[in-house]
Amino acid sequence: MVATRSPTLVLVEDDPILRATLRRQITAWGFHVLPCATGAQAIAALASPVVDYVLTDIFLPDTNGIEIVRAALARWPLPHVVACSGGGAMQHGFELGELGTRAFLEKPFGTEQLRRALSSEASPPPMFDVAVRAHVGRTDLDAISRRVRHVILREALALSRGNRTEAARMLNVTRQAIQYMLRADDIRPEPRDLRADGGAPDDPDEEPG
Repeated sequence: MVATRSPTLVLVEDDPILRATLRRQITAWGFHVLPCATGAQAIAALASPVVDYVLTDIFLPDTNGIEIVRAALARWPLPHVVACSGGGAMQHGFELGELGTRAFLEKPFGTEQLRRALSSEASPPPMFDVAVRAHVGRTDLDAISRRVRHVILREALALSRGNRTEAARMLNVTRQAIQYMLRADDIRPEPRDLRADGGAPDDPDEEPG
């Protein structure tokens, strides 16, 4: 039986009262929250084995929150990143969007705004074209195609906790196609794809032997 794991969220906010308030609310929604008051603490938290979400302020006492966003989006699998800040931060909106931030909240924001920003269904995916354009002239087309397939397949397996049938449904392909790509790319489970006991996830359609 697969153990249910609460999604892990790194919360970066230097205001102690707001940090405590956000932590209580987000925890009530079923998240496991790692609270951070500084950029240094955030970088340390981002080294955790599993990070599913990041909610970070842009203006921090020891660093620019954009550096936190960059560090978060360098992880694998890609976490759902939301940035927030008070006056003057809208100038960073385009840069944050290009980096792959899923939403930007201007303080003060309400509970419903935050809930929607943390909802995968309500917020748009990161900008795909920006990342692809950065490889033009640097990476050949076959290598880009292989990498895109590899990234998408790994993310589908992470989101489905290693269930190949569910990953196939997400990608609108057959389960046989998933198995072929796994063999071709030699993809192995990520830490967040595993059961709490460290074993491989249960796949009800897994063939014996």
